[in-house]
Amino acid sequence: MKKLVPVCLIPVVLLAAWLFSQSPAAHVKRTTHTEASTGSRTGAPVSNISGPVQISRPNGESRQTGWPLGNTAPLIPDHVQFVLQSPAVFPRWEFITGLTEQDKELLVKLYRQTTNVLDRLAITWALAYVGDEEVVELFKESLLHQFAGRKLTVGFPDKTDEENVLFDTVRALGLLATKYDSAYSFLKQGTDPWFWKANVAWSSNRGRDTVGILTGESIAAMGLSDKPETVNVINGLKSMDLINRTGADDRKARNFAGAVVQAAFYYDVIQRHGMDCFRKNFVGEERGRLWEEWKSSDTGKQWQEWYNSTRRSAL
Repeated sequence: MKKLVPVCLIPVVLLAAWLFSQSPAAHVKRTTHTEASTGSRTGAPVSNISGPVQISRPNGESRQTGWPLGNTAPLIPDHVQFVLQSPAVFPRWEFITGLTEQDKELLVKLYRQTTNVLDRLAITWALAYVGDEEVVELFKESLLHQFAGRKLTVGFPDKTDEENVLFDTVRALGLLATKYDSAYSFLKQGTDPWFWKANVAWSSNRGRDTVGILTGESIAAMGLSDKPETVNVINGLKSMDLINRTGADDRKARNFAGAVVQAAFYYDVIQRHGMDCFRKNFVGEERGRLWEEWKSSDTGKQWQEWYNSTRRSAL
């Protein structure tokens, strides 16, 4: 299966000179489907499944999904089955745009029934496209309460990183923040690492960098919202303390300057090319072209100068 650029990561080759892997998504490696669903849009149920579905993972594993089928299974149209075939893979644009608001109820049900965190990735991004206030609250529940007291796995670059799915959940809220103030307000809170320090109820081997990554994801996700006030929020972050000081030693603490640049890039591209264009190129080589174009613009050069000065002052 062809591997493409991660959802939250501006290609490393393009960023190496001045982001220095500060973006939270530098810890993420994601693949996408290489073919679109060939199923019909007729809403045919899954009638030939009597037990748990076998999932083919990108690394060749075969495992069962965490939600029950058989007599308790919902009726799943062909175009939604595509999510279930590779649930731990970011879905192609062709699949996402095939969804409608009528699919939201089924996707919410599947999301709730999926007990394996890894199998929520595709459904999360599908819901980010068709979701509403209910989905915003569903994502917030996952981030703040559902995994309380649990130790989540980390496994970059392997496909065993449960915590990474929650990082993607923050980014997915950015797409919902365009329409829903509750998502926008939540992300604004998340730009402060102390918010996550006080509210993250799970643990992992990443230690305090979990808080750092969640904060960086929140900052970058702000750029996915095309609300007019977003530009003021992003510019306001430039004057803030952009170091994750939630731990005992600041010398190795995460710097959020790279995430601020990501947010600025996302926001500017959306303003110039439109949200539909950006969503279509959210994953893939075209985003690299958009990045090069933006980096060479007056706005991009100004952000590069700011980033470099921020990094120098942090030394």
